Amino acid sequence: TDNVRSATTNRQSDFVTTIEPGIFASGQSRRLQGAFDYSPLILRHIEATDQDTVIQNLLGNGTLSVVPDVFFLDTSASLSDQSRSGSRGFGNTSQIPSTQRTQQIAYSASPYLRFHLGDVANTEFRYRFSQTRFSGNTGSLTSAVTGQTLSGLSNATEQEGSATIATGKDFSRLSV
Repeated sequence: TDNVRSATTNRQSDFVTTIEPGIFASGQSRRLQGAFDYSPLILRHIEATDQDTVIQNLLGNGTLSVVPDVFFLDTSASLSDQSRSGSRGFGNTSQIPSTQRTQQIAYSASPYLRFHLGDVANTEFRYRFSQTRFSGNTGSLTSAVTGQTLSGLSNATEQEGSATIATGKDFSRLSV
């Protein structure tokens, strides 16, 4: 690269080695279906060794049928590095300087029940718990793109519940 730190002045060139092993698995059985994708990105520099890093990338989701046709559990998780300033968009995360990189971890679990009341109605009762966590460069900063001060990042927890009742084929024009 001709600008290892993405600087506007005093640009420094460097040779970067990128290694990205990965594992992907998906499956579907009578009671479980899901996918798992993990690929860490290892960056090593000749000159700017302070930029050496391992970027974690993970995406997984699954549905477990605990009691067939009645009780289910949906789960999902992701782990990735983001450009804290927003200056990199959806580009290659290996090009985000370490001073602008923030790691994001998100996961959720959602157990739910489904009941079929003959041909009259179908119901679903669902609870969802999710968290998003950030690490590295989470304080406020000034965007190099807009010049605006961006507020600091904070972790978040969400919980929600829902109930759905839909009419069955005997009452196909009515829904609650």
